[in-house]
Amino acid sequence: MNRSAHDQLRLVAFCSRAAAHLFAGEVARASSFATKHELGLLIEHHLRSAITITRVLERDGRAAVPRSWREQAAGFDVHQSRDRVARALCSRAERGARELRATATVGDRRMPTALITALDRLAAGNTRAEPIPPVIVAGPPSLAPAAWLWPAVDRWPTATRPDGCDRGVPGARRQVPHDPRRDPAGIGAFLHNHIGGEYTTLELSARNSYEHPDLGLSFHRAMARQIGDEARHAAALEDAAASYGIRYGDLPTYTGSYDHLYAWDNHRAGSRRELLQRLLIRCTWQEGLALDDLDREVRRREWLGQDELAGLFRQLLDDEVHHVANGLRAARDLAHRLDLDPVAERERAHAAHLARERARRERWLRDHWTETLFDASTGPTSGPTSGPTSGPTSGPEEPPVPRHLNWTLRVRAGFRAEELTQDQRWAAVPRGNSAI
Repeated sequence: MNRSAHDQLRLVAFCSRAAAHLFAGEVARASSFATKHELGLLIEHHLRSAITITRVLERDGRAAVPRSWREQAAGFDVHQSRDRVARALCSRAERGARELRATATVGDRRMPTALITALDRLAAGNTRAEPIPPVIVAGPPSLAPAAWLWPAVDRWPTATRPDGCDRGVPGARRQVPHDPRRDPAGIGAFLHNHIGGEYTTLELSARNSYEHPDLGLSFHRAMARQIGDEARHAAALEDAAASYGIRYGDLPTYTGSYDHLYAWDNHRAGSRRELLQRLLIRCTWQEGLALDDLDREVRRREWLGQDELAGLFRQLLDDEVHHVANGLRAARDLAHRLDLDPVAERERAHAAHLARERARRERWLRDHWTETLFDASTGPTSGPTSGPTSGPTSGPEEPPVPRHLNWTLRVRAGFRAEELTQDQRWAAVPRGNSAI
């Protein structure tokens, strides 16, 4: 490859990577669900493309970029300009990709298929952006890909929701539909309960990527996959809920799986130990519970003859297996980097999480004791952060699909014997296997 082609590839990869980084810092702060969904797809699109191009450049030993590129992009990393600058960088990357795709070669070699695919994805984009000062191209290439990006400039411990959105009270039980099986209003409310988890996981995954830019490309690729999937899941569930007359936000929204996992008193803010605890709880414990719930929903909806809902939950389940697998790999890798036993650390993380949820529930019970006179669910843990709510577990119309701990799907996702034993001990349901 000749010098000018490599220069163009580096600029395209850097612009896409920097744009995804800026967007990742903004998702949890965005005040509309439509914006969160759009940013999630943009992060996945540009991050995946940037990683593919970067790996080609690394193979050729030409991946370093000028330090001035990072310095200028970092200067724009403030809330007031993040979105505008990120879109301008997207536009520049798309234009560069179209210029490179004008030829099937880069220098004297044909482009690798993976590089062609990445450039084609970018070239198909049409991001409308306001002009900003061009990325500075002067200066010697001195920054390897691991140093392209800059540290996070802020923390965001509470996920933003639109003005007027009714937020569930920490420690309170989530509203459970009376009949989530056949009643249209109940099905709509049931779907509403699932949507919040998609948005909060999108937001937390984006912050994981934004706050730890120095982790390897494989970590960021896994986060990109999850961010994009969660955005698609939220949209699919919102469409399904709308068909039952429910719009997301019509009922109380819960953000516990972001707010309650973002920061931990036992770890320094912004540390890798904090990140590890997020991954262990959200990606390996709570999303492990989601495997159980989603598999059960597929079988319940099939039994009820609700084929469209069964298909929707089957797609969510297929993706969830990948999310858990990626979470397990990322958590183990991070634990080993920190010289920690991942199984022992998972035990400590679960204990800290459970203690905090019990304390939150107990505070709510103390402050709302009169409401508990009419609430049979006065146990110590907080429903909103323990996994999707599946409604009543018994009743005259309940399909014959018992709740169980799904070992088949956990093994498929990569759980090891020690982790399976932990889940069996922690869960209040018997062991079982998937019918899928």
